[in-house]
Amino acid sequence: MTKYLYEKDLRKMKLNILVSPLHDRLVRTLADRYNISRQEMRTQLIEKCDMILLESLPTRYDDWIQNSDEGSLVQEALGYNLMTKHIPIINKSDMNEVLVEIQARISEGMQEELAVTEGKIMIRELILR
Repeated sequence: MTKYLYEKDLRKMKLNILVSPLHDRLVRTLADRYNISRQEMRTQLIEKCDMILLESLPTRYDDWIQNSDEGSLVQEALGYNLMTKHIPIINKSDMNEVLVEIQARISEGMQEELAVTEGKIMIRELILR
């Protein structure tokens, strides 16, 4: 019986992509942003992204940096478009729930910086799910 490429486990190939210097820098940036270990961030990217998406991660991140007019400072601070559009590892409905929750906390009087920190904790839980 012939084994086709798409039937093989591609995790090693994906890991090879993510440990390249450019990709490793991006993984470190994302891991630091959401307070996740680099290894765990790599694992999540390997599980949630295909090979083509993994190859283009640095370019997608750069595009997000250059076009970061996301509508509100809270959205930008949380990385709304980063995690739903540019590096789509969180679905929009889950991210919208986080955004609504954080905006509600801010409107109730919580400091914006503290609310964003709590939002990043919520996003970390979504990434690790």
